[in-house]
Amino acid sequence: MRRLDIASVRDVAQEYGKYVFKGCSKVPKKVNAQTDELRNLIKSIPQTAQYQAFRDYIQFVWDNYEKILILEPDKFQTFADSFVDTNGNKINVNVNDVNWKKWQEDETKIEFYKAIVEAMNYEHVRESKNGYLKYFEMLNIKTCAYCNASYIMNVRTKKRDKKGFQIGEELKGRFELDHFFPKSKYPFLCISFFNLIPCCPCCNRWKSDDESTFSLYTSQKQDLDVFTFYLTNFSIIEYVLKHDVNKLNIKLKAKDINLKYNHEARFHIEELYEHFKDEAEEILWIFLSQNNAYFKQAMESFNKVFDSKALLRIMYGVYEGDENIHKRPLSKMKMDILHQLKLIK
Repeated sequence: MRRLDIASVRDVAQEYGKYVFKGCSKVPKKVNAQTDELRNLIKSIPQTAQYQAFRDYIQFVWDNYEKILILEPDKFQTFADSFVDTNGNKINVNVNDVNWKKWQEDETKIEFYKAIVEAMNYEHVRESKNGYLKYFEMLNIKTCAYCNASYIMNVRTKKRDKKGFQIGEELKGRFELDHFFPKSKYPFLCISFFNLIPCCPCCNRWKSDDESTFSLYTSQKQDLDVFTFYLTNFSIIEYVLKHDVNKLNIKLKAKDINLKYNHEARFHIEELYEHFKDEAEEILWIFLSQNNAYFKQAMESFNKVFDSKALLRIMYGVYEGDENIHKRPLSKMKMDILHQLKLIK
């Protein structure tokens, strides 16, 4: 729920663009190779005017393949609008069309976009240890980009032979990849680094093919933090009077109201965070104990042993600095409430 500064991950994207298909048997673009899947896809389409736009679409993807791999989000739509054939004419293709080639009687018709996604070998990017999994670790993200409520991570599992003996390790991702621009509408972006958003299964399923206005990456410093959690003042008063955690009301606001509405419609954040009121309550306990003599004495003792970073983790379970909210679930909510109550600067 906090964006990443795109400048801080450009090196990761560049490495991804160079090496993501290293060791892969099906390379989407490999000159003079039988494994050039995009070229093979073009060859499978009849050389007639009826199918020309589909061939031109694939050719444009092939010609711009290296660029697409590291294309940045603010250029996605402009690039999508720039699809032209060799004569400079705009390519108009319905990517959901199933009549993009002549089918054999024993073939099952599939949408054009699915053929593009397969030819670009999205499966390798998603599942292979040399695919996105490798570069995901370089991002230092451990929570869902959309909700910050669930852990996401890679796990190194033991690889065993048929007799049960360990013969190595396998890298498996305990997260899913959402496409900021849906691959059902923009299939050419299916393996574009900045279009792949690591998230939890629930957020991926809830969003589905709907478009989100929240991009994980930004080049604008002022757009890193666009959401803020807060406890309503009335609910804090009610809690103080009745000591009933159910009285607490956790709300979400955004710099742009349309962004707030879109994020709520896709991911149901406020409804989800209804289940984390006890986490907010624990922060309130400390807030309400500040003037207690025993609490002050305990804090003085802690300050002699731990630095401010350690104290944040011990007392609130968060890392210091807003840039670290991706390291633990609920860190965004906790940090925002800590700021609201002026428990941290």
